[in-house]
Amino acid sequence: MEFIDLRRIAKCYGWIILLAMLAGGTSAAYFVSKEPILYESIGTVVVGPSDQIGTAETTLRGLDAVSRRNVIATYARIPSTRTVLEGAANDLALSKEKSRLYRLRTSVIPDTNILRVSVRGPDPSIAAKFANASIRRAQQFTPEIYDGIVSFKVLDQAINPTNPIDSGMSRKVGLGVLLGFILSVGLSFLIERFRQRHAYTPEHHPMPSRINNLASEA
Repeated sequence: MEFIDLRRIAKCYGWIILLAMLAGGTSAAYFVSKEPILYESIGTVVVGPSDQIGTAETTLRGLDAVSRRNVIATYARIPSTRTVLEGAANDLALSKEKSRLYRLRTSVIPDTNILRVSVRGPDPSIAAKFANASIRRAQQFTPEIYDGIVSFKVLDQAINPTNPIDSGMSRKVGLGVLLGFILSVGLSFLIERFRQRHAYTPEHHPMPSRINNLASEA
């Protein structure tokens, strides 16, 4: 489209664009404000050779096991299993409905044998207790895996978080404003194109031949 068309769109449909941007930002802010406030508590665990092994052979096996990525990945999955989560909820006397409010995630810190166990939920105290209870439950399974040569050792206990997780209000409002701008500009272009294609012009709407004849006789 010509530059003049862009100026016309800005002049004629600017109010639509501004209104759509305002609506997008306001809607995003409203939905973010309705989201529950969440807290995250984090504990760390190291996967290493078990203290119970005594011979040099079993010690070497333990060192070899913890050097394998698949072993670390296996242990990283244990805290988030259904059996562990249900056991941790029972230890804290949490009902199923309340325990569903808390989400546990386990990740491996890059280039280490350290696992990061985090729990998010609406109550900071319960989030910390849930993380620690899950770690204790996971430790109960370690003697049964890999013949007990690998252990689950707690580095840092999860503690009560003091600040909630950032809701990302500014980022989400900005995305809402941007989405409103894009949609409104696209709609304005469509309206303008429709107006141009259906605007009256003599070339596209010739007069009937009888009227032309009368006009020529006059």
